[in-house]
Amino acid sequence: MKQIPKTVRHNHKTYDVKGSHSIRGETYLVIGKYGRGDKSIDHVLHVTGRNQFKDRVVHVLEGSSENWKQFQNLDRAAGKSLPFARILTHVKKDGKLCVVVEHQAGKSLRYYLKTGREISPYKALMLNRQLVGQVANLSRTTHVHHGDISPDNIVVARDVTRLVLIDFGSSFTYSESNRLSTGDGIKQIYAAPEVINGKPPNRISEQFSCGMILNEILTGEIAYSGRGGTVVQGKQNPDFQPRIKPILEYEKNVEAKFPKHIWPEVDAYLKVVLAVDPRKRFSTLNAWQASAKKLAWLTEPENQPHFQKGTLEKSLSSIAKWIRNI
Repeated sequence: MKQIPKTVRHNHKTYDVKGSHSIRGETYLVIGKYGRGDKSIDHVLHVTGRNQFKDRVVHVLEGSSENWKQFQNLDRAAGKSLPFARILTHVKKDGKLCVVVEHQAGKSLRYYLKTGREISPYKALMLNRQLVGQVANLSRTTHVHHGDISPDNIVVARDVTRLVLIDFGSSFTYSESNRLSTGDGIKQIYAAPEVINGKPPNRISEQFSCGMILNEILTGEIAYSGRGGTVVQGKQNPDFQPRIKPILEYEKNVEAKFPKHIWPEVDAYLKVVLAVDPRKRFSTLNAWQASAKKLAWLTEPENQPHFQKGTLEKSLSSIAKWIRNI
């Protein structure tokens, strides 16, 4: 493309073009940004070649060998049929590493939290199960962890039933974690206290980050009175005291009404994953994942105490009798 347009029409919307990338002879127009901090993550349109007007994401990093290894980790994870973006192509140019990956449709979780759009407790626990499953499967199958789990790096589908992790610029393998410097995660309140204190991230610290996100979705607040993982910088390091039940009031939304007996289960789960002492969190991925699945399972109607098996069959039978008598 010889001349970059000022605007571009895509999916019935007009976007301002914020820049462009030329990667291996293909042109990508920048129409949006993702994430925060030092990393450049662009939402782009692929406007040349066979994939014209396909949504893509371009990561621009320092062209170091460490950064390329991190994206190789992402590619290896996506190759195992995990729900992560697949690397399509890359190029080292002017000291930078530009990597093109698949685009994940939806909006960032940060958008929902910032705009105040409610995510019902049912959907929150379902999304938590998916997030924990993705992190656990990534660790289990590739020995890779994300390294920067935060609302900015989670894309939620429009119907708020699915999510996917993005931005693997901070991910690295466990074998490398002892010698690699930690990523942007240590700058975030979503990072575990031990990571902020200088220890390398691991599977246990990821629990804290995921717990921070679930707590914020349910309450609209950052755990530890807004301090999150930085709570270790205070004089006292108290255990997290969940206080979800008195905060949540979803009476206006019928779908969001939540059985009272589930709140103690949610509180107990958050108390474990948000423990300041990592030894008090789940010791294995299986235990963590099983607990997250249980919370989501408890929200199913058939698992409620008041639910009687055969209720649907009885209702259908009554309707059938009524029709016969008409």
